[in-house]
Amino acid sequence: MTPAMMALMLEWHKKDPVSDWEITRNNRVEKVQGNRNPFIDYPDLAFYIWGEKTNEAFDLDSQTLYTFSDGTGGGGSVDPDPVDPDPEDPSIQEGDTIFFEPFTDVADGNDYDTGSSGSLWNGNSNFTSVSTAYQAGGAVRLGTSKKVGTLTTRAISFAGGKLIVEIDVKGWTSVEGTIQLCVDGGPATSHEYKATITDAYETLRIDLKDVPKNPYFTISTSEKRCFIDEIRVLVPKNDAEAIELLPQDSSTVSDYVDLSGRR
Repeated sequence: MTPAMMALMLEWHKKDPVSDWEITRNNRVEKVQGNRNPFIDYPDLAFYIWGEKTNEAFDLDSQTLYTFSDGTGGGGSVDPDPVDPDPEDPSIQEGDTIFFEPFTDVADGNDYDTGSSGSLWNGNSNFTSVSTAYQAGGAVRLGTSKKVGTLTTRAISFAGGKLIVEIDVKGWTSVEGTIQLCVDGGPATSHEYKATITDAYETLRIDLKDVPKNPYFTISTSEKRCFIDEIRVLVPKNDAEAIELLPQDSSTVSDYVDLSGRR
């Protein structure tokens, strides 16, 4: 870059100060990518690198984070776009469990032998539609040797966005298929587990993006039998956590943010 062009760029930098939207975008990008634009937080940094302050040491402690036009926050000290709070229920915050079913009302049967889970379970207020489900003493058996089993939740109060679904599961005398999860009746995703009837329950943790507002979930077996002990739906503590929980392999599609702050 020529000296004249550099002078022009620095002049533009002075005349076009950081806007509220740039601060908001910087905060949103950090939540996804885990890094920030330092020239939004510290606009004077440009002059220490290319301008009239190149002979001065940049001392972070002496700098003041750029703030919103009303004088509040800025520079990463505020969160103008918290992760998926529900405007219809302000009590729902990051990290909260918004749905929990421990099956404590299931009294008959047990989940540790093959002959004691023969009584039908017809659902409860959390599960409005149930098919081929049986009581297993504080748990539910899904499916038979010939039929799959299905549990469908009620609509869960949620503004939309990212969620984590945790399912405590174990198989029959062997693992017969996978757990299937559908959101609002959409395509099913398959999730493998290894625990069998004599093992402790295994927790499947499933990370979901772009969950619609007030979703319902359908949980089923891909074939035959398994036991379900607890089901939890949680709001991620932050976007970065949800991304880190995704399996890091060649099939993972990374989240990204464009220059307008849109995912």
